[in-house]
Amino acid sequence: MIPILLITGFLGSGKTTFINWLLEKHPDLKISVILNEFGDTKLESQFVKQHSEEIMELANGCMCCVAKSDIPRVISYILEHSPQTEYILIEASGLSDPDPVREALQTPPVSNTAYLESTVCMIDAVNFENMRTEHAIITSQVADADLVLLNKCEMAGAEQTAKVESLIQALTPDIRVLQFSDALPPEIFMTKSEPRPREPKSEENHNHTHEAYDIYWFDSEYPLELDKVQAVIRSLPAEIVRIKGVARYNSDEGLRVVQVQRVGSHFTMEPHNIKQPITKSTILFIGKTIDQESLKMQLNNCRDVSAPTA
Repeated sequence: MIPILLITGFLGSGKTTFINWLLEKHPDLKISVILNEFGDTKLESQFVKQHSEEIMELANGCMCCVAKSDIPRVISYILEHSPQTEYILIEASGLSDPDPVREALQTPPVSNTAYLESTVCMIDAVNFENMRTEHAIITSQVADADLVLLNKCEMAGAEQTAKVESLIQALTPDIRVLQFSDALPPEIFMTKSEPRPREPKSEENHNHTHEAYDIYWFDSEYPLELDKVQAVIRSLPAEIVRIKGVARYNSDEGLRVVQVQRVGSHFTMEPHNIKQPITKSTILFIGKTIDQESLKMQLNNCRDVSAPTA
């Protein structure tokens, strides 16, 4: 039986960072990874630094809505093509209700070959207080977890982190809460324990939270002018809660790529060090309301049409 770790958490909470950390800490363990994409574009895998076995993407939106059909198919594919797999990591989308995913993992055919060892919910300690009042799915994700992992604690500060921990334990008194840091023993999360029974919710309790959000993809074959991209992103309203992507730009050394991320008001552009070819700029925007035509026009104005496209 292959153990599975389900990783949940709201948009921008640090799920991919946690996956990269686990892969780095377990270089000798044959791990396969299942990622949740919001569309046909494979963006999430461009943020995963390394993997030992298969890395698979579930496309077209919320994992909780395709759990019954897609998760069994993907796990079957992994075990057929990478039979040496010792562990499976599943990253749910930031808008997913974990319970339908957990139910799919606990019933045949998945339960015949694999089992859900635990569910870890990533929490953004900086933005948790503000976001949980506007995004009810965060509370559901915490309630469904076996362990809550507080991320961005240094940025939040000790006082804010302690406040967030108290709020989470008030919501779910029996939950275990840890602060994510490089000093954590990775064995906490991947122990290969014995399967244990869980009680899934009924299907009627599954709220399709993602339907309340707009999703916009921007793609460009042209390189982008990063100063213009930065100006556009910084001008966007707080209703756009998550921005994530890769942007190609022209430099003195030729075409280069940066990772573009915004969570709340925190915006970063960092060099893209993943060893896979990036043939175009791709940026994902998720929010309660997005003026897609205006955003498309603004981003098109960031194209560097004088630069080579390859």
